[in-house]
Amino acid sequence: MAVRIGALAGWDDDNFCERSLWHCLYFDDICGCTLRRLRSNKMGSSECLQREDWTVCTRCETYRPPRAHHCRICKRCIRRMDHHCPWINNCVGEQNQKYFIQFLVYVGALAAYAIILVVVSWVVECPECSSEISVKQSRILHCVILVLESALFGMFVSAILVDQFQAIFSDETAVEQVQHQGPFRPHKPKLALLTEVCGRGHPVFWLLPCAGVSHRVDEPLLSHDV
Repeated sequence: MAVRIGALAGWDDDNFCERSLWHCLYFDDICGCTLRRLRSNKMGSSECLQREDWTVCTRCETYRPPRAHHCRICKRCIRRMDHHCPWINNCVGEQNQKYFIQFLVYVGALAAYAIILVVVSWVVECPECSSEISVKQSRILHCVILVLESALFGMFVSAILVDQFQAIFSDETAVEQVQHQGPFRPHKPKLALLTEVCGRGHPVFWLLPCAGVSHRVDEPLLSHDV
């Protein structure tokens, strides 16, 4: 499960802002410098949407929505970018933050499970285990390494998980915190902010990687269904 979630978080490239030719920009002759986009929906009709708060990236020249930032590693603009994670070799943003949180939870659970197994192996006697000194020494060494590794990974993912929830509840990504671009947004309830990341389904299913995001990457930031 942890491997599957890690793959979803690392391979998801829907955070990229589109740079297709059909993202057409033009100036409104009546309102002046009002940016608009013309797109066709599934029925074939055209819809003109105002994008006054959209900007053009000076690095990749991408027409990007609010809260999108340019990643110098991916060389693309990422929607609601939090940070570039070398652990998953991908940016954590609007589309895969849910998977990233799930990945942290499951890795932390695996670390706790490994520590519990070590404790149980020492508390419960094993009549079938060898009583040779070399075997006991190797077992002790293996248990010590496993506990240290699990404890380090557990503390690491716990710290990142706390940081992710703080960013969600404050409605301010790590990039926005550095650039001081978050506090001007209106206050939202914590459940609503968490729903924007995890989806509108029941909270019980938020930790299950059984469904992907459903909103289009060419639309403004909207919450998605589980």
